[in-house]
Amino acid sequence: MKTLHSFILCLLMLGLCFVGETARACAVAIVGTDNEPIQDEESLKSIEKKINDKEIEDIAALDDIDKRFGKSGNTELRRLAVIALGLKGSLVSGTCHTRIDDAVNIWNEADERYGDDPDPAIRAEIAQILLKKLESLVAYYSEIPHAGLGKYSNAAFATFNALVKRYGEDKDPIIRRKVAISFMQKSRLLSVYPRSIEEDFTENNASPMEREALRKAEEMAARDVLDELVRRYGNDEDPEVSTTVSDAMYTKGQLFYSVGDVDEEMAAYDELGRHYGKNETLAVRLNVIKGFDTKAWRLFQKADSSTEKNYIPVFAVLDDIIGRFGDDARLDVQVKLADISIKRANILSRMEMPEKELIPIYDDIIQKYKKSESPEMRAQVAAALANKAEFLAGKAKINDALDLCDRVDEIYGKDNAPIVRLQVANTLNIKGELLIKQNKPKKALVVFNEVIRRYKKKGHYYGDIEIGMFAAVLEAERYRNKLSGK
Repeated sequence: MKTLHSFILCLLMLGLCFVGETARACAVAIVGTDNEPIQDEESLKSIEKKINDKEIEDIAALDDIDKRFGKSGNTELRRLAVIALGLKGSLVSGTCHTRIDDAVNIWNEADERYGDDPDPAIRAEIAQILLKKLESLVAYYSEIPHAGLGKYSNAAFATFNALVKRYGEDKDPIIRRKVAISFMQKSRLLSVYPRSIEEDFTENNASPMEREALRKAEEMAARDVLDELVRRYGNDEDPEVSTTVSDAMYTKGQLFYSVGDVDEEMAAYDELGRHYGKNETLAVRLNVIKGFDTKAWRLFQKADSSTEKNYIPVFAVLDDIIGRFGDDARLDVQVKLADISIKRANILSRMEMPEKELIPIYDDIIQKYKKSESPEMRAQVAAALANKAEFLAGKAKINDALDLCDRVDEIYGKDNAPIVRLQVANTLNIKGELLIKQNKPKKALVVFNEVIRRYKKKGHYYGDIEIGMFAAVLEAERYRNKLSGK
């Protein structure tokens, strides 16, 4: 029998071949009969990866895989058919879930056909399909406002219940990961659940107080789901499950913040740190750092003073982060630590710290990370230079500050990484503002026009970095219009 490697090549050529019977004949010619055993495991993994990576986007080709292998006695081939059905649902649904009902029908068909299959590999794929269905329903319900949302929230709750009832006690680590994530999805659903009955509340003239009570009740229900996730899986040593649990613990803090309970929010971050402070899984560690970092920001907001005494709790948290994780050489951790070091320096600058004490702090950050090839770290170095410039400007050393802004543009102005481009745009805006302070409006206007020329784009802005860039361009346009008398 020829290997599945040849089969992969055939599938990739389906876009050139006529799909349907021609595609089926091509597949049969290369693979052979349905019941022949798969001897090349790497080839099977390769085609599975191509399906999962959506490199096969022809629904007719996916239908052919399902038709040929769906009833195969070979588990690996049958599993391939299940994966194809799952991907077909995702392709039909689309990025914006515009055909969510059709996608749900496809996923339901997969569950009806294979949900009772006892083979562990098939069970894991069905669990994945149910999770994908749940995620899509929650996304559609959460992100696309329109009438009749209750239908989708009910379907999402039913999907969660079915997944947990069937797989909740399963020992398979792959399935446990899916179940753990499903709790996160249910929590997300509950946190926005009032939307489906908001219209009823409006029609019944419910008061703002009643609506607020409903929102808080659903937020509490969302936290209860996260607590159940922690109870079930908090001691699970699987890295992916631990990551999901740490996500839940951080999200719980965010839910407390959404209802204005900052003290409980910070307590949630403390619990995250106690539970996972020594866990070395990268994603878990980043969640722990994020929790403490958020706590520091809340303490900073509460301080409301420029005296050092009021910032002691903030420094205690920031110093604890650096002390705990400073020896972790992994890039993502070092990027976070660089950001925290800059925040620490910025707080010190608000306290009228002497220049000779503060400047070395910025310089240490710059020297430590300036040779990094990471875009995230380059952005941190640029940020340190820009913040140093702002500090010097505050000390009436505007020329020195302008030199630092020029240095940022000289080093990073042609950098193509979006996160670095954003930092350069912000730094140029700082330069323009400093030129205005020097009563040089014409030079400032040139700088703001340059920001607009380089970074303004047509169309929509997506993601945090692009939205940040939109804000930077908007700020430059505001100054330009003011300086131009528009």
